[in-house]
Amino acid sequence: MDEEHPTQAARCANCGYGFSHQPGTAPNPELRGKPCPECGSTQKTYDAGASFVLTLSFFLSGEAIRTFWEKNWWLISLVALLAFISSGIGMYIPGLLGAAVSFLITVIGFVVGAYALTRVRETRRF
Repeated sequence: MDEEHPTQAARCANCGYGFSHQPGTAPNPELRGKPCPECGSTQKTYDAGASFVLTLSFFLSGEAIRTFWEKNWWLISLVALLAFISSGIGMYIPGLLGAAVSFLITVIGFVVGAYALTRVRETRRF
């Protein structure tokens, strides 16, 4: 109910005369049987009202994560070539020197192989 313009809670059912009433309180029980000062009718209509405000807010969020491996084909080819060279080096360089050169080529291939495949994680928020 509007405080500046209160509505009458009790009025005459015959002529509509509004009996005085304090907004937000129950109608005065002394009004029962009391005649209307305008028309003399004892029938009354009691109005009741209610108001409310309902506010709803929703927030929805999500996240999509995509993980994949990005391949660098030049480096993959180099790792394959180094593995092939490393396995055959013993035929050309005999003894401990051949084993050391083969090991060195294998380590180089291992390091290059770490850069040949890259794990990529894409995140999309909505």
